[in-house]
Amino acid sequence: MEVYDIICGIDSQCFKNPWTWESMVFEISHPLSVSSVAWRDGRVVGFAVGRVIADEAEVMKIATLEKHRRQGIAREMMTELLDKMRDKGAVTCYLEAASQNNAAIALYESFGFEKVYVRELYYGDDDAIAMRLTL
Repeated sequence: MEVYDIICGIDSQCFKNPWTWESMVFEISHPLSVSSVAWRDGRVVGFAVGRVIADEAEVMKIATLEKHRRQGIAREMMTELLDKMRDKGAVTCYLEAASQNNAAIALYESFGFEKVYVRELYYGDDDAIAMRLTL
């Protein structure tokens, strides 16, 4: 099985509206993209993908399989992603999180992300909290 297939499976398990296989391949392999894949015992258990355009970056997705959460995996991937973004010249990073996803918001705030605005009902039944970090 190809890594993209596994990542798409994780995406499907973690998000209500996962990306298509084609979208995932496009986003991860795009020249402006940065990504991180978490492995445990020879298996992919999480992924993160973002993009850097000029001096701005965006975390587009970060996901960890449920049984591997609360083990620092998302923190490791986020650290790697932010380092790669800095290396590509980003000075500001943005992301959006579902307002009810308290674990994700706490993780982002622990990196120094600050809430900047709310997109009401962005996820259909939930608001999106837009956050920003100065790198």
